[in-house]
Amino acid sequence: MDDAGVSRPDPIITERLRLEPLDAARAALQADDPERFFEELSARASPDWPPPLHDEKAAAYTRDALAERPEEAGWQSWIFVETGAHGGPDIAIGAGGFHGPPNADGEVEIGYAIVRSSEGRGLASDAAAGLVEHAFKDDRVQKIIAHTQAGNEFDAVASRRVVAKLGFDGPEPTSDPDIVRFTLSRTRAA
Repeated sequence: MDDAGVSRPDPIITERLRLEPLDAARAALQADDPERFFEELSARASPDWPPPLHDEKAAAYTRDALAERPEEAGWQSWIFVETGAHGGPDIAIGAGGFHGPPNADGEVEIGYAIVRSSEGRGLASDAAAGLVEHAFKDDRVQKIIAHTQAGNEFDAVASRRVVAKLGFDGPEPTSDPDIVRFTLSRTRAA
């Protein structure tokens, strides 16, 4: 439990990854003392850390959000740690999570990113599958939403492959012509 009396969720373990949840204390370390943050995770940062969209601004946002709402631990950021790849040390290779707890309609939005050096190995799919399973353990969650770029850039195509592999429906257009939406309902995931 942290200083606010909130328990940090357990890590999510997949075949190749350990997804570490950020609580207020870890989020503060990530933003303010990255060296201690990776020590706390018992992992090294990938040489090309951080992954796309997980820059200093994102770390500060997560720190502030969890300081303000510590009960959202598990509904904010997770760090993806590749465990013992090729007999080596555990390495932080990605980040993702949710854009907050389930809304009144039981929806959560998922996001994920992997460092360039670890792309193309199915690690984003492993991480996203772990996050999906985690979300649906909460009875409040009825639907998971993912937004990706609409274009044919590598990142957009790779993100759409991940959601397709996990059974998300879509793409559906959004009010932004550059963004498409995918959804996975609890009934479809079952």
